[in-house]
Amino acid sequence: MSKRADRYEVLETVQKGLLATSYKARDRVLDRTVLLKVLLPRLAHDADLVQRFRREALLQARLKHPHIVTVYDFGSEEDFYIASEFIEGETLAAKLARDGPMTVERLRPLLLQVVDALAYAHEHGVVHRDLKPANIMVSNRGEAKLTDFGLAFARDFGQLTQEGSIIGTPAYMSPEQARGLPTDARTDIFSLGIVIYEALTGKNPFQSKTYADAMSRVLNQHPQLLDSAKPGVPAEIGQLVSRMLVKDRGQRCVSLDDVLGALAPGRQPAVPQRRGRRMLIPVSVSVAGAAVVAVALFLALGLRGRPGEQASNPGPALEADTISAAASEDSTRIAVETGTQEAERHDSVQTRADETPLTEMPKTEPVTAGMLNLAVVPWAEVLVDGNLVGVTPLSGPVRLAQGRHEIELRNPYFPVLRKTVNVTGPESGLTIDLNREFAMVEVVVSPWAVVEIDGRVVDTTPMSRPVPLVPGEYQLRLSHPEIGSRTTVIRPDSAGPFRVRYVLTEM
Repeated sequence: MSKRADRYEVLETVQKGLLATSYKARDRVLDRTVLLKVLLPRLAHDADLVQRFRREALLQARLKHPHIVTVYDFGSEEDFYIASEFIEGETLAAKLARDGPMTVERLRPLLLQVVDALAYAHEHGVVHRDLKPANIMVSNRGEAKLTDFGLAFARDFGQLTQEGSIIGTPAYMSPEQARGLPTDARTDIFSLGIVIYEALTGKNPFQSKTYADAMSRVLNQHPQLLDSAKPGVPAEIGQLVSRMLVKDRGQRCVSLDDVLGALAPGRQPAVPQRRGRRMLIPVSVSVAGAAVVAVALFLALGLRGRPGEQASNPGPALEADTISAAASEDSTRIAVETGTQEAERHDSVQTRADETPLTEMPKTEPVTAGMLNLAVVPWAEVLVDGNLVGVTPLSGPVRLAQGRHEIELRNPYFPVLRKTVNVTGPESGLTIDLNREFAMVEVVVSPWAVVEIDGRVVDTTPMSRPVPLVPGEYQLRLSHPEIGSRTTVIRPDSAGPFRVRYVLTEM
């Protein structure tokens, strides 16, 4: 009798997969119920699969957390198996299939537990890379447990997947996974955003009939805003998910602390804290070496408003005319000038909210101060003189020394907007509507086409919303699988609506 058969008594089959079969079993030695995952015998001679199976056991065994399934044993004699904690319950996927979409109130406690588990994994250098409802167990007591670390990456375990390889479940992949690029903690952030969207609406926004279609949607399609797809969802949750699902991970400036802050303001994560920043170890999953990068700062700085439904970082910073700001009753004035620098792409860790006050800039030498009341429509991340202040709506006015200051407004669905303000009095107000700062380009095509602007796919007609662009010259390419493609030049010359129409059949 094999060691596995000698120790574990199989009670019933739980699941049959392509690589392994899972059983409910009894551990005769410790007299407890376990989940026994056994690699299929025909795969036992595949060295790569065996190594991955062993890594799964080792990675999950090192993560001792109440919301991560515990691994008890690993066997590699007659066959390969993993014995782990057996959860009396079901997967989140099964729960959604049976009960339908969840309310925010029902999802919140489960999500908080998943966030704690992911934060703990990231803190220990582990990126899950296959986060989805099927890998979240929900016990009969209502506790969430993260499981299946078969595709996980750990910075000290080396690299099994070659750079350029695509790993994960297509409809839950991040864009960087779909492109076979190195992954880090932001990959799990994107997948968690899909899980939240699906749990609240009952639909995965990227689900398709084929692998290729799902990958294409992940790379190019922007989901319907959550609070539009599910009326009644709080605006801060809708905005949170939109930030989590930003295609460009350099603009995906959301951390698990931010998710925690949106769901339970003031609640501390269950992960041991380093003084100052958390999850700031750079992690790049590549052949040469590895790191875990934490994304930083968003919700804790004020998650409100609702973004649009457009591709991230669509263009350079705005170049336009000077505009005036609304002054307060004391007739204080601000001269606002537009910057012309190209928007930098930030792929770095942001400053934590608890390290810099939300609405007060670092103290300088005693000078006369002014208070700037700043409002941005629909919303924006605000930097003043290169320092992150918060996300609008801000909790109060920004305290600034009188004089000139550089303001930068970032919203992943608009080009970066830079302006210079001259604070000349004790209190002033400024309102900026991003929708009025850019050319809002709408392309209408008959019969339909994939729309590319300067080599970047932005949408498929009919477009979900106009593309905001800095006035200027752009190359427009329209593609149809049967008719072919057409390339032309468009020149939106001012802020405001800009519509172009084409009939591909007449080319």
